[in-house]
This record gives sequence, C-alpha cells and structure tokens, in this order.
Amino acid sequence: MKDDALTTGAMFLGAGAAGYALGRLVIARWLDDGAAARPAVAGPAQPPTIEPRATVPSPTSAPPAQARPTPTSSRPHHRPRKPRPASQPSAPDVGPVTSPSQVEQPASPTPADRPVTSPDQVDATPTRAPITWSTGSAYYDKRASRLIASVPRRVARTRELITQWSTYLDRYRGGLPRGVFAAMMQMESDGHPSSQGDASLGEVGLFQITESFPRSLGLDPQLRHRNEWNFYFAGTEYNQAAWRWHRRHPDEIARGSREAWLLARLSFAIGDGGARSHVQRALAAEPQLALREGAYAALLTFIRKGGARRAGSQSAAKVAYRIAVAVPTNFEIGEMAEAGDYGAPARLSPPTT
Repeated sequence: MKDDALTTGAMFLGAGAAGYALGRLVIARWLDDGAAARPAVAGPAQPPTIEPRATVPSPTSAPPAQARPTPTSSRPHHRPRKPRPASQPSAPDVGPVTSPSQVEQPASPTPADRPVTSPDQVDATPTRAPITWSTGSAYYDKRASRLIASVPRRVARTRELITQWSTYLDRYRGGLPRGVFAAMMQMESDGHPSSQGDASLGEVGLFQITESFPRSLGLDPQLRHRNEWNFYFAGTEYNQAAWRWHRRHPDEIARGSREAWLLARLSFAIGDGGARSHVQRALAAEPQLALREGAYAALLTFIRKGGARRAGSQSAAKVAYRIAVAVPTNFEIGEMAEAGDYGAPARLSPPTT
C-alpha cells in the first residue's frame, strides 16, 4: 500500500513539473513573436507630446484649478456699498411773510396764470406764512399771505403789460408812475380786455371801469368797452382822486405824493366814502405819526390795531385786508416792475376816436 501511494505521488509531481516547463516554453515563444513585430525602442518609453490648442472655454466649464486666485481671507467676499449722497441742507425757516420784499424773485418768473378781476382777488398759490397781525378773519389772513407770495409772478406779468401797452400807459397815467399804473391793470384784469368784475357795478375791461364813472363825466358808458377809453377812464379816475385827497388834508397829504396816490387807489378799492371815514379816524387816533410819516402810515397803524370798520357791503375784515395789504402791495409790485417818480395829478384829454 505504501508503495502504491509513493508511486501515485511521484506521477503527480512529474506531471506538474512537465506542465510548468511546457507553460514557460509557450510564453517565451509568444514574447519573442511580439518583440519581432514591434520596432526596437532605445531607452525607456516616453509619453506622447500633445501641443496645446488655443480654445475658448465654454461658459459652463470651470476654469483650471491653477487659474483660480487664492483667497487672501477666509471671510466671504462682499460687494462694496455705494456711498450715500450727502443730504441737502433744509431751507431755513424765515418766519412769516409780512411784506413783498421778503419774497425772493425767481430767475425766470412766469406770468400770471389767470386773470384777476377785482382788487381782493388773488391766485391759488399755497399759503407760505400767515401775516403777523390779524384782519379779524382767518380767510382774509390767508388771502393776504397768498397775495404776498404771488408778488414775483405779478411783477413779471406787470413788466409784460408795460411792454404791451406802453403807448396808452404813457398817454393816460398822468402823475402816476408807469409801473404802478400797469400794476393796477394787472391786479384788476391781468391785462385781459374782456374781463368782467362785479356785475352789480358793471365792472369791465382792463381796469374794471364801472358803468357809473363815465356817466359822471357826461360820457357814454359803452365807451369803457374800448381799450383806449378804458385807459382814459382809469387814468382820469385816479388823477381826480389823488387831487381830492390833497385838498382834503393839505397838511398831511402833499400834492402828488405817494400817499396821495395810495389813497386814490384805496378810494377805488373800498369806495371813496369808506376811505374818507377810515382816514379821518386814523388821523385823529395817530396825529403825531401822521405828521411825521404821513397819513397812510397812520392809517396802517390804525388798521393793524383793529380800527377797520364795515364799508358798504364789505366786511371789516375785507376792508382791513384791502387797506393794509392789497393796496400797498399793489404799489410795491409796480415799483419793483419799473422804477418811476410820483408826480402831481394831471387833467387828461380823452381819446380822439
């Protein structure tokens, strides 16, 4: 049994050795055939060289790792904020507007945007500040401030009217400065010949001439519808009134003085009877001021102390507004539009046509 086992083992060993030798022979011959088919290469094999091509990377392709900048900080990157514009300084509070000189003239003033057909009518400019004294009515206090705020554009419009109507202004102004005469026209109608005012008085035209005044001169009231005659009636009415005021108070109101013309305008605004009544009471209340600064200065002080009274159908507040604000502001507008001297009243000749 032992001999059979040894014999069987020897046979397996021999078969394994023969198989190993045969495998090496086959592999060696295969290697020799492959070497003969390939060219001989001296030295170790080198990888092929590839020339780089200039290509534009696609928008979705990521750049090479070496092209990315190395961040200098681990903190996330933020876009710089735009500097905020410096805040504009707010306009200083200049306090209440109490005279036209407080209103700054615009570089390019615009003309009035709608006609004004009576002395108390003012534009719709928002109130800038209340007056420092009260007329007795919040409504007229606001109108006073609106009128003062409208001074720049009224000055601009008055200058336009001086250019447009210079011939008639010079012919029929008498002792009035041309600028003030034009400012009266601007206040009454804004220079629109077809303007109509108080229907009960028949006010029409550039100066809102009433139906009764031409009749007082013995003339046809229909003439007031013609532009030149409207100028004539206005000039005649103001020159006559200025002369009457000097005759009534020769010591306080000089002939051809500014206050004589102011009072002539006041007679037109509130009626001659109401104007006389207020001036008489003001002269009695402020005699020293009247002698020192004039009758109209005394009248202003008297009104601002509450001395206004009803005049005809006009309330005391309306009278106060016209005396202390509308009339003097109207004159300042004319003086700002064109400087001129006040002269003695004159007798005017009517138009020839």
